Formats: sequence, structure tokens, C-alpha cells
Amino acid sequence: MTKTEFSAEQAAFVEATVRLADGLGDEALVLLVGSRGAGFTDSWSDLDLWVVGDRKDLSPDQQQEYDATHQVFTDQGDGAAHWTFYDWQDVIRELDAYHPVFTWIACNSIYLSGPRKRHPDGENHRSHPGRCRVLHW
Repeated sequence: MTKTEFSAEQAAFVEATVRLADGLGDEALVLLVGSRGAGFTDSWSDLDLWVVGDRKDLSPDQQQEYDATHQVFTDQGDGAAHWTFYDWQDVIRELDAYHPVFTWIACNSIYLSGPRKRHPDGENHRSHPGRCRVLHW
């Protein structure tokens, strides 16, 4: 299985995540991250997704979770697939601060859904358009 090929169960999870992101406004983005995003895919690879959007579009319970943990985390139930929501402003702040782990994850992500110009490696990323090119494996 390649990094963007999904089992039927994973494909359903990706589709549900994209629908969730579509409900979070026009700027929400879904990214494949982690080992699969970076191209390290084997039979043990889980499915890690980021949903990046505006936290004001979250439900009150999700906003409360975000306030407490700086993320909203949802697991498929078996640990094999999950998504994590981050607010755009927090993502930009982390990229501007050049937090190494966060930046590596963002820059090695694969765009799945949303406005392409917002992807960290997109040519219109307002923060550091060239930074990701040197961080890819």
C-alpha cells in the first residue's frame, strides 16, 4: 500500500474527516501527516490526519477541548486511524517559531482536501514559503 492508498475502512475515515472539515468553513484543510505523509509506509503504518481550520467553527465541546489541550483529537476507535484539529493561527505561530517537530510534520504532509494555497508547502503560504523545501526527506 502506498502512502495515499487507503483500505476501505481508512478511506471511509478519510471521507468522514473531509466532510467534517467541509463543515468548518472555506479555509479548513485536511492533511495526511506522520509516517505516511513522509513516505514511510508499511503494514504497521497508522493513518494520521490533521484538520486545520478556525477554532471558532468548532462545537462548544470541541472548543473546550482545544482550550485545554491546544488540539482536538478523534480516534477511529482502534488506534489505526485518527485526526487532530489545529487552529490556523496556532499552526502559523508554530511555523513562525520554527518548532522543529511541528514544522517537520507540516512540511512532510500531503494535501488531501481544502484550499491548496493554505498547505504549508504551497507557493502562497504566507509564513515561510521556502522553509519546507529543505525539510523534506
